Amino acid sequence: MSAVTCKHCAGTGKRELTVTERQTVEAVGKAWRSVGDIQLRLDRIQGYTTMQTALCNRLVALEKLGIVERRPVSGRVNEWRAVPPAASSTGTRRGERA
Repeated sequence: MSAVTCKHCAGTGKRELTVTERQTVEAVGKAWRSVGDIQLRLDRIQGYTTMQTALCNRLVALEKLGIVERRPVSGRVNEWRAVPPAASSTGTRRGERA
């Protein structure tokens, strides 16, 4: 299970991903996917409809944590994929540089 850096963790520097974050990373997968494709996959995993705005905000938050990455396709359209665990774990706390 992935852990992300957190300043609200009793000094450990790590916290577990929330259920929603884990499900989102699962829906993103290793291949490049559009937000629409991720939304359909996430809806099947969760069993209910996810608002696209909330999904986009969650993807950006996961990108800031280094768990997913995006590439621009055209204009404001992006594709997303999960970063392999070895590449996403930097060993630094949030806001610190290696």
